Amino acid sequence: MEFDQSYAPAVAKLVDLFSRMTALDGKLSQLYLNRPSGVNLSITNPELMARGLERFDRDHPSLLKQVQLIAKSGAQVWPPIVRRDLSSTIPVIEDIRHSPAWHTPAARSAREAEEKANHERLANYYENQKKESEAREAASVAK
Repeated sequence: MEFDQSYAPAVAKLVDLFSRMTALDGKLSQLYLNRPSGVNLSITNPELMARGLERFDRDHPSLLKQVQLIAKSGAQVWPPIVRRDLSSTIPVIEDIRHSPAWHTPAARSAREAEEKANHERLANYYENQKKESEAREAASVAK
């Protein structure tokens, strides 16, 4: 009964505290990054101060990174779950030949049409090369 009554407020307090500590840690990081060259800042992380530690290590990890808090509903409330939209990282396949439908009749006909167009382009190129070569030979014989 006591656990049931005190659990939700305790979790809410810890989430609030962890959120503020994370925000402060971000501000401290920005402060360190933006300090002028040669300026020595020795601001201690609040979690290190509260726990009486000099640094985090394997035996004394940061609670902000290790603790997971679960609400009574079963949902994770710490660390916050960040949903990311990965649609911008998935390539859009516009060419059917490079899609999962590469083997369909539509893809086959598109591939055959491209091969035919490429064959015609190469045939025209070599025909023009041959004509130009013959014209150069005829011009050199005429001289």
